[in-house]
Amino acid sequence: MSRRVRSLSDIDPSTAANDPRPSASFSARKNPQCIPANAPPVFPGLRPRIWPRLLRLVTNAMSDRLLDPTPPNPAPLYQKTDHWFQRATAALLGEVPCRLGCTSCCIGPFPITLLDVHTLQQGLAGLPPDHRHRIEQRAIKHTAAMEAAFSQLTHTDLLDKWSDREIDRLVTEFHHHPCPALEEDGRCGVYYHRPLVCRSMGLPTEDHGLAHGACEVQTFIPILRLPSAFREEEDHLVQEESASLEALRRATGSTGEEVFLPYGFLTRVIHEGS
Repeated sequence: MSRRVRSLSDIDPSTAANDPRPSASFSARKNPQCIPANAPPVFPGLRPRIWPRLLRLVTNAMSDRLLDPTPPNPAPLYQKTDHWFQRATAALLGEVPCRLGCTSCCIGPFPITLLDVHTLQQGLAGLPPDHRHRIEQRAIKHTAAMEAAFSQLTHTDLLDKWSDREIDRLVTEFHHHPCPALEEDGRCGVYYHRPLVCRSMGLPTEDHGLAHGACEVQTFIPILRLPSAFREEEDHLVQEESASLEALRRATGSTGEEVFLPYGFLTRVIHEGS
């Protein structure tokens, strides 16, 4: 079974999670602003001693999105992805606009892997009971609405037998639903245990020789090409994710790999159908 990877380089960032308009398509590219992917890197002679300062600036800019000042340690793959994103953002010289209050990519459901489900459950387990209850109640409300509209979810929440068109339909119909972990002030309630796709969202993507902005916000800023070394590292992370996911499947006996995001916050996530 071929896997629809919904993270890192294989995810299409132009989902309804990034586009609040009802006409948003899960697979449609919405940003017309692009540059040739073979354009020369920006400032190739940037002196090495500048990079530590840029990395500190990026890390500080992202830290205001956190709720918990003392982060637990996520799985190694998630730490590697964070480190890759921070260095990639520094390589783009601060042109990635992700900041506290910008929640475009936090609106609307999208598929996550069972690795992400496992990590989300770890994050929920470490929250104060009242905080965890709020997030779980929002997830229960969202999944109930989804199941009322798509009855196949009442038999199994696994998406591996869904067609891309079916996924598009659900994503478009529920494009206005925020992530259950999104707080009123724009912060993420499970930031240190967020899915891999959330950790890599915001960087320009490349397709058929062109670089594209990751979201509508990037139509108003320059789109810079990420150096090829980062794309190669991204590919290695995708391979590591696939291997980890396969190991998890063997260990749990799961027959699938993906669920919609809200199901990741439920205590019992995988419902195997007959």
